[in-house]
Amino acid sequence: MMQDSFDLPGSLRDYCQLAATRHRLQVRFSRSGAEETVGPESSFALFRVLQESLTNVSKHCGRGTAVDVVLAFQRGEARLSIQDHGPGFEMPRDPDELQRQGHYGLANMRERAAKVHGRVQMSSAKGRGTRIDLTVRTREESTG
Repeated sequence: MMQDSFDLPGSLRDYCQLAATRHRLQVRFSRSGAEETVGPESSFALFRVLQESLTNVSKHCGRGTAVDVVLAFQRGEARLSIQDHGPGFEMPRDPDELQRQGHYGLANMRERAAKVHGRVQMSSAKGRGTRIDLTVRTREESTG
């Protein structure tokens, strides 16, 4: 569980730098908008989706792949976008098909989003890379 004082933008930026070195990727991190408070559960979901996305890029795209990571704040929400410039793949029409095809990381992202009442969008096409967008609410209410 994340601390309430967790520095979300700094932690995402630092992880991008670590993953770039570890996996030999070209990861570019940026942020936009006025920062809003993101609760601990949603922060954790954003962080884990970033980790899973960059791991997927390293597994399926290879060294030197460029990846753009953007944390964007808008009133009431934070959106993390991860766009790789790898080979991409054909997305199945049925989201449940992802897991049946062995894309467990993508299926896990959907579960993480649902747990924090967020929404995840995934798009990919051969020759166009893959994009993951996770949007969560800011000012998360405590459920305990």
